[in-house]
Amino acid sequence: MNEYWVVPVGSSWLVRADGREPEEFDEKMRAILRAEGLAKANRPSEVIVLDRGGGIEQRRSFDEGRS
Repeated sequence: MNEYWVVPVGSSWLVRADGREPEEFDEKMRAILRAEGLAKANRPSEVIVLDRGGGIEQRRSFDEGRS
């Protein structure tokens, strides 16, 4: 399963995944939307969003044929 992480770094948000360069966003929601787009295109996948404290805030799975 592919994993796409939305991670806070300073005042920005990064989308990280194995084998990809991290992508930086000024807004958390834009980072989440990008991670979800990648996850939908590369099913089965999971998006994991971290909060500013490093804990998991949200986790969403994208299985074959479903979102």
